[in-house]
Amino acid sequence: MKRQLPPRPNLEQLKKQAKTILKGHEAGDPHTLKRIQEQHPRWRNASGAAIQRAHFTLSEAQRILANEYGFATWSKLRNHILLHGGAPSREETVEVLRGSRPRRSRPSGRTARCPS
Repeated sequence: MKRQLPPRPNLEQLKKQAKTILKGHEAGDPHTLKRIQEQHPRWRNASGAAIQRAHFTLSEAQRILANEYGFATWSKLRNHILLHGGAPSREETVEVLRGSRPRRSRPSGRTARCPS
């Protein structure tokens, strides 16, 4: 099931949705286990019971959410939102209001030169 992002997706809300998937896995929620089975390549052929017994992380929950929106990874979803004018997270808003640059969890892609 592919979902469409809202016109101004909120990264903070998507993070909460990923945590909800993680909690649903921990609780053994049948709907959540089915979502995991449908969206995570590792568990496409696994039973609900096998998925429930498996170690499951927040990054895997984020990947499921990204896949539902048509992105291969959470970082691709996150970057799409940040590049295309999605609503900033609360943390990013606070940092901008304080006059500092928003922190990014990953480097910008530039590599530092090593002294030779």
